[in-house]
Amino acid sequence: MLALIFRTHSATGAQFQLLEVAEDVRNFEATHPGIYAMGDRSGMVAYLLPEPIIQTEGLVMDRAFLTNLQQQVPLRTALAKYGVRYYIATTYPPYATGCVHIAEPYQAGPASPHMQADFCQQPAAVFQQRDLRTLIYDLNDAQRGQ
Repeated sequence: MLALIFRTHSATGAQFQLLEVAEDVRNFEATHPGIYAMGDRSGMVAYLLPEPIIQTEGLVMDRAFLTNLQQQVPLRTALAKYGVRYYIATTYPPYATGCVHIAEPYQAGPASPHMQADFCQQPAAVFQQRDLRTLIYDLNDAQRGQ
């Protein structure tokens, strides 16, 4: 219902794009339950999913997560501590082929601490919303070497 209200009363391109991302992820989650993590652009996704997500920018996480960020723990290690099964990444043109390098938080400056990882396995899902691409990685596949 909220999505319908949002769609009819708030129709800027960027906001509608956020809703499209959230709906795509929600539809994927319906058949792929688990703990999800996402950084930038995660607000609408978190609202539409039935369970809370791990917010990798640290804005709404606990003190232990912020300590991981300060210590620049590898992103995959931090996600494993929280039992994350699916990591959601957003990529912009030019789209990477092969491995995708992730640094969280995305919008922090170069002097800020970051948690980083390379995602080289095939994503479990890929969604295209105009100029951005949303990738969902199954971290269990990565642990099996896929």
